[in-house]
Formats: sequence, structure tokens, C-alpha cells
Amino acid sequence: MSLTIPLILFLVLLLCAGLGFTREIAQYRAFLAFGLATVLVLISATRAPSVGRDYSNYQHLFQDIPNILDFSRDFVAYTQTTHMEPGFLLLTALLSSFSSSDYVFFGATSFLTILLVYRGLIKYTPYPLLGLLFYFAHDYYMHNWVAIRYGIAAAIGLFIIDALLKKRHYLQAGTITAATFFHTSGLALLLSYGYYFFSLNRTRVLALLSTSIILGYAGVSGFFIENVPGFVPRAESLQSYYRATEPLGVVNGINLLNAFLLILFVGLWRHLSKNPAFLPAMYLFTLSTCIRIAFHDAGFVAGRISGMLGLSVVIILPLTAYAFRQRWAAFLLGSTVAGGLFFANIFLMGRNWYDFSF
Repeated sequence: MSLTIPLILFLVLLLCAGLGFTREIAQYRAFLAFGLATVLVLISATRAPSVGRDYSNYQHLFQDIPNILDFSRDFVAYTQTTHMEPGFLLLTALLSSFSSSDYVFFGATSFLTILLVYRGLIKYTPYPLLGLLFYFAHDYYMHNWVAIRYGIAAAIGLFIIDALLKKRHYLQAGTITAATFFHTSGLALLLSYGYYFFSLNRTRVLALLSTSIILGYAGVSGFFIENVPGFVPRAESLQSYYRATEPLGVVNGINLLNAFLLILFVGLWRHLSKNPAFLPAMYLFTLSTCIRIAFHDAGFVAGRISGMLGLSVVIILPLTAYAFRQRWAAFLLGSTVAGGLFFANIFLMGRNWYDFSF
């Protein structure tokens, strides 16, 4: 496999993010971002089976699932047999009703994920091209090449920001339900209700980060997970994952990166808070960072809960441009962070290797 395609994509996104700061391109940002998002969808659709460790599992599901009419007649039994969430199974059955092509399946699922992310970037940030660069460096691989249904659920979760901003409780409940229908970890979005009772400021963010480090070294996950009530969906699966998983570690690459970003955002608080989306997005990212550190010994479980809340970081990162009068300085900071994320995925986590399927 090769790094050529991911590297070219990163450089093109980086160039377009820089152009997005110019007055000449400003009015075309949304169109350019949509074009680049389309390219990312096509890259996901045409990847080889060796790209993404769950490719064959999803491929077999798509090839084996009946059309939507036959599936609906035996919906409950099929859900229990596959152990996958009903929303994703319904989407897969619907796609299989129109085509048997793997390109269609992987393209459509990636399109849904990236469309939802694109919508969030256009709605909440002044620099969607920079946001798309961050998404590519931070989440694109995992959400489009590996954990497909999880990626869709996390992208749906971005609607929580709108719900929190406007106090639309029906939208909040609907978002949590829809996300959970695609992946059980969407239940982590229930933590968003704490936003109404917890006024976030710099001091509290740093206090939460410090507390999470203490809890992480104390190792408190076991007590909470082993005592999850049986009526909670997939409680037994959660406990099985916990018993089989390896701790993430309080100090690891992702935790250090998230803690760095959290402290950076605290330092730029006055500038970032000019955008109304900052506080709800920051609340979600603070929870994401602190949960991953405090409950690191829950391993895979903590990672999934954290990731479901942490996609909000791609909304916050473009807002750092508010901190600089000179556009080049904003672009320099953004490109440095994005470059660090991208190369960390390659060299620390072994991600982003790519081959076409043809």
C-alpha cells in the first residue's frame, strides 16, 4: 500500500485551506469545500479491501443483506443475528435494493458521513476549508475507512451543537436517538444535557482536566462499568469489552494531543467565544478529552465514548483564526496542527495507507 494518495489529498486540502483565507476565494469557500468533500467520498468508495480493517465485514454484510422489503419482514431477527444497530442495517438494506456494487455501498455511507460534517462546517465556522482539512487529518480515516457506522453516528451528533445553542430539546433528543440507531455509543450524547446545568469557563475546563488526570491514575472505570444496570442497551457487551480491553494509558499520543488542544483553546478563549458555536462545541470536546483520560483503563469503551463527543473539535479548530489579525498567522497555526495530526496518524498509529480497488 502507498502513502501517495493520502499525501496528495492532504497537500491539496492544505492549499485550498490557505486559499480560503484570501478575499478572492472567500465567496467560493462553500462550493470549493463541497467539491473537496466529493473527492473524499470518491476516495472512500474506490479503496481496496486492504484499506481499513473492517472492509470485509461490511462488504459481506452488504452482499448478504436482503432488499428493504424482505429485510423489513424479518427486521427484529436480522438485527439480533448481526448484532448491528437497526439504523445502519436499514440503510444497508435500502442500498442493496438498488445496487449490489461495493462502490455504491462504501460511497453512499461515506457521502452521508461527510455531508453531515460539511453541513456542520458550513453552519458553524467561517473557514470551512480549514475545518475540512482538520477533519481529514483528525477523523477521516477512522470514520470513513474503518468504523463506518460509528462515523455516521458521530457526524449526526454534530446536530447537538445546534440543539444546545437554541435549546431545542426535541432536536437534541432526536439527534441522540438517530445517532444511537447507527451506533450504540451515540448514547454518550446524553451527556450533552449537562450543558444546561454547567456553565463552562476557563477555570472549570482546567479543573476538569486536572481532575480527570487524578481519576485516570486512580483507575475508576471498573467500578462504574461493572455496575451498569442490565436495562441499559448492550450492557453485557459493554462489560465484555471492558474485561477484554487493554488500558489506553493516561499518557499517550491522543490524550497528550487533546490536552494540548484543550489548553490552547483555553488560552484563546476570548477570541474563540466570538462565535456562538464555541461554547457548546467546547463543552463536548472538554467531556471527550476528560473522559478518555479519566477512564483510560476502560480502553476501547472510553475511546468510543470520547470519540463520539470529540468530533466537535473540527468545529473549534477553524475558530482559532479569530485570534490573529494576519491571515497568514492563522493559516500557519492551522496548518501546523493539521500537519501534526496527519503525520501522527501515519507514523504513530499506522493509518492512512491507501490503494485503489481497480
